[in-house]
Amino acid sequence: MLSALAGTREVLGNGHPETLKSVGMMATLLTEAGHLHPPTAPERLKAFREAEPLYREAVVGFARGLGQYHPTPLSYSHELARLLLDMNKASEAETMSRDCLCGCRAALGDSHPESLIAITHLAAVLRARQKFDEAATLAREVRNGWKELERDAKVPRNTLTATNILAELLHTMGLDAEAEPLCREVLNGFLRAVGPQHPFTVSAVDNLSNVLRSLNRVDEADKVLKQFGMKTPLQGVSEEAEGDENGGGGGGGGPNSPPKSLTNGSADKRASKKKKAASPSGAATTDGAAADKAHSNGVAHEEAEDVD
Repeated sequence: MLSALAGTREVLGNGHPETLKSVGMMATLLTEAGHLHPPTAPERLKAFREAEPLYREAVVGFARGLGQYHPTPLSYSHELARLLLDMNKASEAETMSRDCLCGCRAALGDSHPESLIAITHLAAVLRARQKFDEAATLAREVRNGWKELERDAKVPRNTLTATNILAELLHTMGLDAEAEPLCREVLNGFLRAVGPQHPFTVSAVDNLSNVLRSLNRVDEADKVLKQFGMKTPLQGVSEEAEGDENGGGGGGGGPNSPPKSLTNGSADKRASKKKKAASPSGAATTDGAAADKAHSNGVAHEEAEDVD
């Protein structure tokens, strides 16, 4: 891949779209390779350090050719911010995410989809920095924004994702009474969109169970799990302990699994065990493509019963 990138540079030049595309792909591959190593492994940091200048090159190059607020350079900006978090450059990641959002708001408006995506990424950075109150305010703004944009959608995929992110964040903050109705909304939405066996639904079941357990409604939490054929946790075993037992969060934490981060309970542990092809970070970070695909293929499970 490195030799192919060098060849593309030589033939097409550094600023050519195909060169920039290769640069971005190489940055992504290096980041993924880094996440295969433990957090303290030198190979991990080495891969991240090689990826960082490539992401910066992609951001600058695509912004010059397409405009600063085109989805492509914005996407690479978000990826760079996530990488900076993984490299323990949290302050720089926050500054970059704030600048990106400020520009999106000014150029596109608060409710533009790209602005909502930028808000989501800033919230992920803030959550990673334990600035939970501001992260929650932004997460609510994102949810309200997508609800308005998708008010007529058969499958409000982004609304479900944003609601899931907010619910998990509220759970992390100990605001489980506020999180519970949001968890039910997400679960019932995924039930209708992709059915009871899909990893997104399984993840939503686990989220609701965890919230109910935190509210000391253990019997109700177990009932929800059994309704979907899922095992109840051993008595006295916490979410964190269960996550450690199952191998932890993987993927390097931070917003590369945004709101485990944005996505960090055991939200997708059972889902990943049941079907590893979900999303790298669980249902909270999916863009809902699977839900759209299921609906367009006529397999949306409208007959699935809501969870009361």
